[in-house]
Amino acid sequence: MEIQSNVALLPTAPGDTAQDSESASAEARVTAASDFETFLTLLTAQLRNQDPLQPIDSAEFVAQLASFSTVEQLIGTNERLDTLAEAGATGDVAALSSWIGQSVADIDGRFRADGEAVSFSYQLPADSTRAEALITDAAGTVLSRFDIAPDASEAVWDGTIGGVQAGVGETLRLLVAGYDAEGLIEERSARIFREVVALRGSPDGAVLELADGSSIAPEDVAELRAIETEDD
Repeated sequence: MEIQSNVALLPTAPGDTAQDSESASAEARVTAASDFETFLTLLTAQLRNQDPLQPIDSAEFVAQLASFSTVEQLIGTNERLDTLAEAGATGDVAALSSWIGQSVADIDGRFRADGEAVSFSYQLPADSTRAEALITDAAGTVLSRFDIAPDASEAVWDGTIGGVQAGVGETLRLLVAGYDAEGLIEERSARIFREVVALRGSPDGAVLELADGSSIAPEDVAELRAIETEDD
């Protein structure tokens, strides 16, 4: 009885596309291990049932064993990479623990409306003769604009859009623009500081949880500062 080679049943090596989540990675390892066991079972059956007068070719047998070893190494490598990724996320959380209790501003001027007025800081080109603040939605559509002092560094948005209070929990952006006699000089993101209340790890690294219920990645932080108290 002739038994066909089972090399084709081996799981293929992983491609360049990364897994999107830890559960997907675990599922891939289970699949690889399952295919690995299937290969081992079929190889054993092939050796047990080979024709004594026409035994399996030694070169083919060595090739199958080499493939067998490759699969084993791939499974081990994936497990070690997952371990390193988890250790890296834990290290990020430990390093950022001192940020809890301080305030951060998003690099893009994003914030979550809470139904109250919002204080913000800004810096415009020195030659600005007129300035305004712009409230946009997450997609960049301008919802409201109002004048601010071009030579100041702080201002307050009253929390309304067209005379109506902005929806609580809505993600918005606050930009500032400086103008001279010829028109727009530059548009920049304003700084809206929110308190960091917690840290958590994720497959993509550490995440800062903010007092307004939103979250931000450390790499999206434009500025960090201590929260001012009444004694300050």
